[in-house]
Amino acid sequence: VIIFHNFFLTELTRLFQKCRTTGSVVITLKKCMFISITKEVIKFQMAYSNLLRAHMDGLKKKDKKSKSKKTKATQ
Repeated sequence: VIIFHNFFLTELTRLFQKCRTTGSVVITLKKCMFISITKEVIKFQMAYSNLLRAHMDGLKKKDKKSKSKKTKATQ
C-alpha cells in the first residue's frame, strides 16, 4: 500500500508539472476497498492535500466585495 501511495503521488506531481503551462488536470477518484494502516492513510491524505494546494495556484479567487454588493442590492 505504501508503494502505491508514493507512486500515485509521484505520478500526480509529474502530471501537474506537465500541464502547468497548458492544459488542465482532472482527477476522478473511485471508491476502492483495501486494508491499510490508519497512520499510513493519514500520511497519504496529508501528502495528497499538500500536493493539491501546491499545484492549484492558477485558480481564480472569488471577489467577496461583489458578492456582498449583490446581496445588498436585492434587499
